[in-house]
Amino acid sequence: MPPPHDGVVHPVRVNRVRRRRGICYSVKENLGDQPVAIRRPIVSLIYLLYCVEAGIFLLLAPWSTLWIRNAFAQAPALHRLLMSGQVRGAVSALGLLMIVTALVDFAGFCRAVRES
Repeated sequence: MPPPHDGVVHPVRVNRVRRRRGICYSVKENLGDQPVAIRRPIVSLIYLLYCVEAGIFLLLAPWSTLWIRNAFAQAPALHRLLMSGQVRGAVSALGLLMIVTALVDFAGFCRAVRES
């Protein structure tokens, strides 16, 4: 239970905490040093869904007919480059990286939900 409000506006202190993977910001009020809930789970879940969707698209698109019928692939200067296996593999690797990023962020989200 939060302490009673005394009518005075107290400044909010933001602590920058360095963790093993990335930086976590924790906000604490000066009244009793209780953490303020600033998490936005809906925004986090939408971001995770976007990462997975973009990752799957980038993973599969270079090997589909969508890639062949692309307007950039029809240009003579870019056709040979875009149809090469190296470029297709690089785009697929970027998609795989997006999926891995989403999984790591999902694990962090689950850890934050468990700790709260």
